[in-house]
Amino acid sequence: MDFNSTVEGSKIYVLDKKNFTLSVGILKSKTLPVAKLGTLQQTITMTVDFDGKDRVFTDVPSNADSAKEGDLVYACNGDRLTPVIDSMVCQSRNVLDSIPFHERVVNESSSMKSIVNPKIAEDEKRLKAIEDLQKKQAATDEKLDAILKMLKDITVEKKSK
Repeated sequence: MDFNSTVEGSKIYVLDKKNFTLSVGILKSKTLPVAKLGTLQQTITMTVDFDGKDRVFTDVPSNADSAKEGDLVYACNGDRLTPVIDSMVCQSRNVLDSIPFHERVVNESSSMKSIVNPKIAEDEKRLKAIEDLQKKQAATDEKLDAILKMLKDITVEKKSK
């Protein structure tokens, strides 16, 4: 069945590829086919009800059973969306399968950059040395604070005697 053969009350299936959601609407109305300027193609305009909200689809190829509009793929036969869904699943599996590789790229990039550019290695070594010194300084500050507190406590004890 193509869009031109649909009748009021027919189901229209819409797959939102960006959000990966599927909506099923009911055809409320459609126009008669009109020749699209500059082509031999005829198009229609459809108004589809999705849970009480109307959505208008324009320039729908009348002799097709599925069409695209941005991230939306819509069809008058739900089976026409199966290959689109399968393609998206395949792409997502490929992305998931590539995660270990991309983690390795991120984790090993610093050492590779250090090899190809010794200045990067020197900068990283300098930053690590600064970070180590800051940690030592913080530990020293804590020890000094503890010593000052002890001295203060001793001074208070001697004054009170």
